[in-house]
Amino acid sequence: LAMASVGGGWMSDYDLFPIGTGTGTPEHQSPVLPDGGAFTVYSIVPGSQGAGIPCLTSGSAEEWERMAFTILENGVVKAKDEPHWTDMFALMDLRFANVYKYRDDVVDGEFVLLGKQWTSEQCPITQGKRGVHFSHAAMTNGDFTHMGVTEMNANNRAHVVNTWLDEWNGICPISLS
Repeated sequence: LAMASVGGGWMSDYDLFPIGTGTGTPEHQSPVLPDGGAFTVYSIVPGSQGAGIPCLTSGSAEEWERMAFTILENGVVKAKDEPHWTDMFALMDLRFANVYKYRDDVVDGEFVLLGKQWTSEQCPITQGKRGVHFSHAAMTNGDFTHMGVTEMNANNRAHVVNTWLDEWNGICPISLS
């Protein structure tokens, strides 16, 4: 409801990092929301037919309010059988109800933490993407040993993300010309 109260717009998780201009193109983001302001999720579970991961979302104030209540209602129904239900689980459950739009515009951090220095051969992994989601699962499953880190904890997570972003920026910047 906070997003509805401020007039709608974009919301991202703290562990979603924009790459390039954050649009997936050389152009900067327009002030006009994509999809006419319809609630849109920009990260999906690979192969899931639209199961949304709410690490980057957008919508008008009306859409944010509608989705807040849709997710709440979904949680009330699931509370009977599920002791732990989140907005992500709700979006996965609601994907076939056509209550939100989705795009595959975010790369899971696991797919960029390859255990070796980032090279131009890997640039297509991020081509056309708005950002990289360095989620807890990505940090658990990714390989960052080439960065001098042998295990993930809160103290070295920022080092891994900053190192990768520096590597990416040095090799795969989006040209604005």
